[in-house]
Amino acid sequence: MTKKNDNVNYVVMNPEDPLTSVLRVFSQYGFRKSSMGDLADAMGISRQALYNRYGSKEAVFAWATKTLIEQTAADALAALEDDSRAIPDRLMAAYEIWAGQHVDLLRASPHAAEILTLVHGEAAALAEQAERYINAKVAKMLTAESSEISDTQAVDRAHTLYWASKGLLYTAENHAAYCDGLERAIAAVTA
Repeated sequence: MTKKNDNVNYVVMNPEDPLTSVLRVFSQYGFRKSSMGDLADAMGISRQALYNRYGSKEAVFAWATKTLIEQTAADALAALEDDSRAIPDRLMAAYEIWAGQHVDLLRASPHAAEILTLVHGEAAALAEQAERYINAKVAKMLTAESSEISDTQAVDRAHTLYWASKGLLYTAENHAAYCDGLERAIAAVTA
């Protein structure tokens, strides 16, 4: 699904996608109270089929977090590579895909802290790797845009945007506040 935000198109999670449905179950009930029956219903399969495919609730959670990270990282990197758009628009789209689209889901969930602390192992390593790729791509893009920006300055600016995005993900009151804060950060870094 494509969404528009002030001339910036970005991919958002499809509400009909089983991944989105599974994430909503974990968000609504928390990990501990989410049942395999709830997850099977969300995926549109039988409980037995879910057990046959994944074996446990932990495995479903691992699949969901790994898949979410892989999809959003690939889409964020693609947004950064879209040379048809201005750099601020590419940055906004990439961070919107990577983090911003999740703000309202986190705010609506009383279990967000529990769920975020459960992301570990392969999923956490994938997230760290994706963050490194995104930061490196942003730094390269900023360096290519201006000969006045050194490689070190570009890396620092990329990290600044990353931490602004991550901080806003956890602290913005809602999606609109995330977007407002990120637009300000991007304007400051690209000025």
